[in-house]
Amino acid sequence: MNKKLSKKRDNFIFLLKQLKNEILEMDTLMLVEGKNDRAFFQHLGFNNDKILEISHLSEEKLLVKMKKIIKGETVVCIPLVDFDTEGIKYLKKISNLGSIKFSNSQTFKKLKVDTYFRHKLSSLLMGKYREIEDLIYYIDKMQISSEDI
Repeated sequence: MNKKLSKKRDNFIFLLKQLKNEILEMDTLMLVEGKNDRAFFQHLGFNNDKILEISHLSEEKLLVKMKKIIKGETVVCIPLVDFDTEGIKYLKKISNLGSIKFSNSQTFKKLKVDTYFRHKLSSLLMGKYREIEDLIYYIDKMQISSEDI
């Protein structure tokens, strides 16, 4: 592997390690579009219980699911949705969650949408992969396994 690819590989691994630590240690959930995106992160050893598929959920159902997983009053959501039009639609849906109020107290006192990892991932991939599930090809190309993360 040449020097440039090796640096990209190291940066990608570093980003995934940061993401994994954030999800393990904090009241943080990863929000993905569907089962293939979820499978990608499971393949890399991410905690399955903290990955939510959002494509089939209304905002209210999503908040109910989140509340079942996160028991505290504050939650951080990390949206790792595709880099296409559909992904942008889901990103807007996630961003609106903090302003939704339900009478049955299923909201959090504080809900933060953290797009840092999505932006970093986008810049590392430089537009070559538009769907999260296709990152399986990227990690194969970069020779990255769950043991690296």
